[in-house]
Amino acid sequence: MQSCANRAELAVGNRPAALFDVRLYPPDRPRAGVEDYIARRYAQCHDARVSGFMPWLLAAQRGETFASALGFRPAGAGTLFLERYLESPIEGAIACAMRQPVQRGSVVEIGNLAATSQRASRLLITLLVEALGRRGLRWIVFTATRQVRELIRDMGFALRVLAPADPARLGQERAAWGRYYDAEPMLTVGDLAIGGRLIRRQPALAAQLAGYADALDVIAAAPW
Repeated sequence: MQSCANRAELAVGNRPAALFDVRLYPPDRPRAGVEDYIARRYAQCHDARVSGFMPWLLAAQRGETFASALGFRPAGAGTLFLERYLESPIEGAIACAMRQPVQRGSVVEIGNLAATSQRASRLLITLLVEALGRRGLRWIVFTATRQVRELIRDMGFALRVLAPADPARLGQERAAWGRYYDAEPMLTVGDLAIGGRLIRRQPALAAQLAGYADALDVIAAAPW
């Protein structure tokens, strides 16, 4: 793993030939490039104007060319974006759906998912599921469009729908989201413990963990 002493990103993964560098961008480092990539992809796909970003951003790239990016925020750090769609805190919604007690500190929200390569998106999701599990988190929640739900399910991960994402709850912010709600976004939850076991049972996904071990170690150890 390269030294990050003079880099804008926190982690750089040595990539297998013809694949991607994986970089973690913390909230206190310059990251205009990845934020611009996310904003451009939302504008192209949904005619949406994205101006808010998750505190932690993870990207797959070749040099400075981005192939996919996503962001995440632990629920223990504050209010989640998707909680505006709910009548109760996220841990209550998960507990009701999964029929078991849920601690807020075990939940993490994923957002800002943007891609020009599904292969890169699959890589980021695989690495993040593993890193979150290493940190002891249990539940991953996100507002997923129809296309994103299909991507996750094609990877073999099970999702539970918590609620539809109702644009009326955004008030005046709704106008900035363009055609995004035409893609039928739903609030979904996944079990990270089950996801981690699934990764280890699939040779291709397990190989990604080995190939990006350096980046994975730094993501899991970052101060988020």
